[in-house]
Amino acid sequence: MERPPHIHFGLFSRLLVASLAVAILVTADGLAVSVGSTDGPSRLLLSGGYLILFAILVFGARALRRRARWLEIEQGRHTALLEQIPAVTYIDKFADADPDTAIPVYISPQVEDMFGYPREDWITNTQMWDDLLHPDDREHVLRTVTEGDERGDQTWSMEYRMVRMDGSIAWIREEARILREAHVATSYWQGVMVDITERREAEQQVAFLAFHDKLTGLGNRYLFEQELDRAMARARRTAGAVGVIYIDLDDFKLVNDSLGHSAGDELLCQVSERLLAVARETDLVTRQGGDEFLLLVPDLGAEHGAPLAVVEAIAERIRTTFIEPFMVAGNELRVSASVGVSLYPKDAQGGDELLSHADSAMYQSKREGPGGYRVFSDAEAV
Repeated sequence: MERPPHIHFGLFSRLLVASLAVAILVTADGLAVSVGSTDGPSRLLLSGGYLILFAILVFGARALRRRARWLEIEQGRHTALLEQIPAVTYIDKFADADPDTAIPVYISPQVEDMFGYPREDWITNTQMWDDLLHPDDREHVLRTVTEGDERGDQTWSMEYRMVRMDGSIAWIREEARILREAHVATSYWQGVMVDITERREAEQQVAFLAFHDKLTGLGNRYLFEQELDRAMARARRTAGAVGVIYIDLDDFKLVNDSLGHSAGDELLCQVSERLLAVARETDLVTRQGGDEFLLLVPDLGAEHGAPLAVVEAIAERIRTTFIEPFMVAGNELRVSASVGVSLYPKDAQGGDELLSHADSAMYQSKREGPGGYRVFSDAEAV
């Protein structure tokens, strides 16, 4: 590893002692001259002293130039390193008149790639960072910064969103700390911003798939069960009701066997769109798996009419939405669905039992003929 150039302090100390001695002799010689004693030896000594002082000055100047050159090279290396890492580094100085205002001193050029705005805009506009904070994150982020300042925190760390120049969203991880120069009473924010958009999007995708069907984008059975439990808890508090609708496509296997699984997948996606269209805004449509779907009808109260009438009306809309044929892989397909309905608390007190009763009603409907719906009754539980 290259080491910084330095003055050889042993030699330099000896030269310093010599220069001091010469200085004393020169001073003595000067006194001698002032009183008229200017013989040859004293003049020779004076000349030698000047030569030694000149040598020391030359040696010191060369050492200082070498040191300055090395520092310049090192600074260039450090700057090049900072400007190559996949992150934005910055230094903000606190304004003397307003300690809450940070004036940009330095920001690395990666900021242009990260956000799209010219580097000069960040240096000249003290509100640039505030202005680009995502509207949904701005209040929380600024409040966190303010509360940290009030506590006297020396470090700051947070993940938040910012809006790029092209309108896209960037997730940022920022780490910063305060540097203080006590001898001049100056403080700086020194920090780094890292684009973590890909990581956050991957995390969101994982979280989405944990509760949603990958093919249709609908909620999955896990999400349905969670929302069903919440809906029944609300119904217990308000003396309301909850409906469950179980939907199973008739003869779906024929589509896969005749047109292939890709056509079957396309049909499932179109069915999902139709179910969403006939459901209420507050209802939850999910895919149970295969060609089975579940529809949760929550918050049924007296203001909505008789709970069973509301659920039956939705079941009827589901039945009629299958009358129009589907266009799949260039083929016109007429597909029907069998539908079963159960109601909380009339038909069951628990979620599993409610689902089981809706499933039983669906199979009863299928036995009676495709394309209809059936409401669960106690007789079907036998």
